[in-house]
Amino acid sequence: MNDFKPLKTIQGMSIKDLKNFINEKDVFIWGVGKLGRVIKKNLEK
Repeated sequence: MNDFKPLKTIQGMSIKDLKNFINEKDVFIWGVGKLGRVIKKNLEK
C-alpha cells in the first residue's frame, strides 16, 4: 500500500512539530538548498 502524501509546507511548524508529524515514517527531502540541509540536520538529531 502506498501512503505517500507530500507535505507541501511546514510554515508555522517547529522542528519538534515536524518530528511528531513524521513519527518514524520514511522521509524524502528534496530540492530546497539550505532549507533542506537545515531540516535534514535537525531531523537527524
